[in-house]
Amino acid sequence: MSDTLADYLSSSVYQRLKKLLEEMASSKTGELPVALRHRDLAGLLGASREMITKLLNGLKNAGYIQIESKVIYLLNPLPVKFP
Repeated sequence: MSDTLADYLSSSVYQRLKKLLEEMASSKTGELPVALRHRDLAGLLGASREMITKLLNGLKNAGYIQIESKVIYLLNPLPVKFP
């Protein structure tokens, strides 16, 4: 098993979501260049749509992200851990 796969399998859904959002976001605006539905994110991350919705809503309510017309904007650096 490769280190990358082992890291992926041992990381939480939040850690995988955080990494994806940070890698996809524009460094200038924090905007993700592609509008992704919750089920699309879930499929990419091997998680349920419900879990992705819960995490995104939590990040939004905590002021880390903003969601407008299915576009996610990173407003503040995402925390290392999130409930």
